[in-house]
Amino acid sequence: MTSSDRRTSALFERPIRVLMIVDDFPPVLCGVGDYTDSLARSLANQAVDVTVATKRTAGLSEREQRDRLDIRRLAEGWVLSDIPRILKLVDELGPGAVVHLQYFSKSGYNHRPMINVLPAVLRIARPSNPVVVTMHGFHEHSYKYRLRVAPMLIAAGYRVFVHALDRAMISRWLNPQTFPSALIPIGSNIPTVEITRRERDEVRAGLGVHSDHTALAVFFGDLRPEKGFSALLRSLREVRSSGVDLRLALLTDMDYLRKVPVYAGELDRLIAETGATEWMKVLERLDGYSVARTMRASDLAIFPFASGACENRGSLLAALANNVPVLTTRGPSTPRNFELDYGVETVPAGDQRALSDRIEALLRNPTEIRILQRKAASAPKMPRWGAIASGMISVYRAALAAQQSQFPSSSVAMGIGR
Repeated sequence: MTSSDRRTSALFERPIRVLMIVDDFPPVLCGVGDYTDSLARSLANQAVDVTVATKRTAGLSEREQRDRLDIRRLAEGWVLSDIPRILKLVDELGPGAVVHLQYFSKSGYNHRPMINVLPAVLRIARPSNPVVVTMHGFHEHSYKYRLRVAPMLIAAGYRVFVHALDRAMISRWLNPQTFPSALIPIGSNIPTVEITRRERDEVRAGLGVHSDHTALAVFFGDLRPEKGFSALLRSLREVRSSGVDLRLALLTDMDYLRKVPVYAGELDRLIAETGATEWMKVLERLDGYSVARTMRASDLAIFPFASGACENRGSLLAALANNVPVLTTRGPSTPRNFELDYGVETVPAGDQRALSDRIEALLRNPTEIRILQRKAASAPKMPRWGAIASGMISVYRAALAAQQSQFPSSSVAMGIGR
């Protein structure tokens, strides 16, 4: 066996150590934070040593051990003075530890440029620690956003995309042979639960549904304009006016609306106009188990995304994970064969009439609901966290192998000593 073969063999035998950097992390509510939590725990289940670095949050300890994760709340707001703290943590984990950044996030790392240059800083200051960046959105963002993330994509040793369209777009700009990447879709951040018929009736009664003749629709997610909640309210008003008795469970977090008073005002006016307060129940900041129970008790989950459904829509995946029939939209972001791969039904994004008609048709016909439910249950591409973690481990090994090739004669690259 050659020395190169021995190094490669040792690379695959040593436990992988990962420093996961994320803006928000549970119990702080954030989709990317929930994704990171699920990924980190799944990696730990496969013997990966995971340390999570996130920002300091009032009321939460600066260091916590949970689910075999070492959680460090050390960033003061993702400013330049946070870099020495991160480098110190990298040194603590030692050479060969993979640094994995999650970008974007709900609060956007306070819109600080530090996070965008951090991969380059790490490549220069800690060359024996491979850098991986997961990009949670790209094609739907502005040109300014794309320029902002360019340094991250260029400096990273490996790039992970959760959306096929993002990877295809980046591959037109960055040669995949010199800028390697992987497509690893997200899974549901909400647990899968089972409930009895009695529990289902209790959940529905708590939402004002006391009869089998009353349908319960559910919407889960932030109330950003691109999520299509306004379109949903208008459609449900039309469906109700046609004689369908229904209620809506809105599972959300109002934090976003508090930051955008203009849009919040528009929603307030629309809620008053549609009379939604009479048939909508708002459930804010539920834990994952309660979200899953509410979804499980619903007849139909509806997601009228403005740019269409795609593989990184965590709210949609949460509904599918709990075997809830899903009606959503097809638009520029929607991959080919998405309906078949994920077991959902779609209408054209932005087509209010089509959305209203299809909601009414489904809620009037329980047989169609059951067919759609079976379709969701047998979807061939519903991601599972075990497989997602295995794919990420392959990325880590590839990043480690590439980094080792840059230091072929150094034990530093193998994480042995400093």
